[in-house]
Amino acid sequence: MGNALEWTARAPGSFWRDRKQARKESKIAGRLLAAAYIAIYAGSDILWEEPMNLLTSLFPPVLGALARCVIPAAFGSALCALSWKIFRSRRGIMTAAYSFLNRAAVIIFIVAELLLWGERRGQTLIFLFFARFIIPPLLIGGYISAKLYYNWWNRNRRK
Repeated sequence: MGNALEWTARAPGSFWRDRKQARKESKIAGRLLAAAYIAIYAGSDILWEEPMNLLTSLFPPVLGALARCVIPAAFGSALCALSWKIFRSRRGIMTAAYSFLNRAAVIIFIVAELLLWGERRGQTLIFLFFARFIIPPLLIGGYISAKLYYNWWNRNRRK
């Protein structure tokens, strides 16, 4: 009984200390991975710009605009999903990166709209920029990240 009491007396301190350190490392790694994701999505948009213009030139305008948003975002999300294979020991980093990207995007959008208060054209351009370049990668990449993490968690929960 003495051993169990010793363990319970010292376990919470060591558990929370390790957990706090792990959360700190996860935040840092998630933010660094988010910066890499931004570069991947920007490269994907640049890479797909000309092929998408040629491919969608005969599409109806709405369908062409939708294809120009979704295809580069899906390609970039597929490249970002490769980090799932790289970070085998820390599965939550990909989800943490998209969580950081979502929060940053919402904050930047709100601040940009508030700074351009009264400038209707500027607010419209900011909204169109977010609708074209920010929202599709976050939705597609966030879905892929959540789905991969959920599948992994579901498999390991039963073990």
